[in-house]
Amino acid sequence: MRNWQIRPLHVGTLHRKRSSFLYMNGNEEPLDVPVTVFLLESGETRVLVDTGCDDPETACADHHPFERTPEQHLPQALRTAGVDPDLINVVINTHLHWDHCYGNRFFPGAHFIVQREELRYAVAPLPCHLKAYDSFLIGRTPPWAGIRFDPVNGDVEVMEGLSLLLTPGHTPGMQTIVVEAESGRYLIPGDNVPLFENWEGKPPYWPHIPDTHHYNLSDYFASYQKMEATGGRVLPSHDFKLFATPVYK
Repeated sequence: MRNWQIRPLHVGTLHRKRSSFLYMNGNEEPLDVPVTVFLLESGETRVLVDTGCDDPETACADHHPFERTPEQHLPQALRTAGVDPDLINVVINTHLHWDHCYGNRFFPGAHFIVQREELRYAVAPLPCHLKAYDSFLIGRTPPWAGIRFDPVNGDVEVMEGLSLLLTPGHTPGMQTIVVEAESGRYLIPGDNVPLFENWEGKPPYWPHIPDTHHYNLSDYFASYQKMEATGGRVLPSHDFKLFATPVYK
């Protein structure tokens, strides 16, 4: 079995509230969270999961406020991790919201993967989701525009030790990346699990807590069950506790 190493990269900080992440369980307490990109490495193969936000100076004013140091700019963050950005082989987007795919443009030679359902929905989302996708329908240029994706349908193996699960909830085409490492299996579920607290839940009525911003709750809870069945350890998308371990392997 091919074993992977997972390195979370902090590529900016969003200024939010707890109520933004914990459906019916949060409060209005301010909460700063990281924008996270996951660097997966196995031998000479390097895969990125998500690519972060637009530049703070040019992001639309109605997005959540965020900041980023020069060191957190994605190409520089990769160089600091010892990786030439030009050597990224594959980019997998968990979904196509503005804070997860703006950095796609830095990797013109990469192979891009997203769920076909996510790409379909991003073209014409519901009105309440237009801003999250920086949609053409409100006069913007989405971050996924111009990217030549290889869309997949449902659960697929990308390569040995690395597979995708279609797990709708936060968005209709959300996907979870299943990564096999020497120490065991890890799940990168995107914004289906933004915080460790979302996955821990409040049993018995909240075995897990969905993100406040979601597409379909029935699908969301079914996706949680699908994730549970893998037995994998979850790595949230927006939790500073993630960085207590520099490399998961």
